[in-house]
Amino acid sequence: MKLIKELKDLEVTGKDIQKSKEDYRIRIAARAVIIDDNKSIAILSTPKSKHYHHKLPGGGLEEGEDIKETLKREIKEEVGCEIEIVKEVGEIIEFKNEYNQKQTSYCFLAKLKGKIGKPNFTKEEKEAGYQVEWMSINQAIKLFQDNMPEDYTAKFIQLRDYNFLLEAKKLLK
Repeated sequence: MKLIKELKDLEVTGKDIQKSKEDYRIRIAARAVIIDDNKSIAILSTPKSKHYHHKLPGGGLEEGEDIKETLKREIKEEVGCEIEIVKEVGEIIEFKNEYNQKQTSYCFLAKLKGKIGKPNFTKEEKEAGYQVEWMSINQAIKLFQDNMPEDYTAKFIQLRDYNFLLEAKKLLK
């Protein structure tokens, strides 16, 4: 899969913290730009969280899953729908020094299959008020461009998903 970007603390927070790559815990995740019949895409928002931000649906790989199984499971949980994976968007690697974590996120372009059901959010996601919003890709790009979260994790999420959206837009032309 095409590497879109590597995100490090200096770019995301302005702080240059150097760590040995051996210190990082590895996390693998899958994300999707899901398109419905109206050419709208799904974005998650966290309006009740003190660290309000937006993100693409997706999440972490669980033991025994491959990346596409992870994606389909996460989309069912977070958006409440089935998807058909259409294309690879790319991968982004995040070096989160505060957590000693190297996260590789693989993003796919996907089409909505069938009807949208009810998401099955985790307790933490419910507390943050997670909700699914559907909008054009241009609206989503503007939202991520204008959103400047203060939280460390949310800063990484915002920049990662903004770059995924820019790449996905090229594929939709």
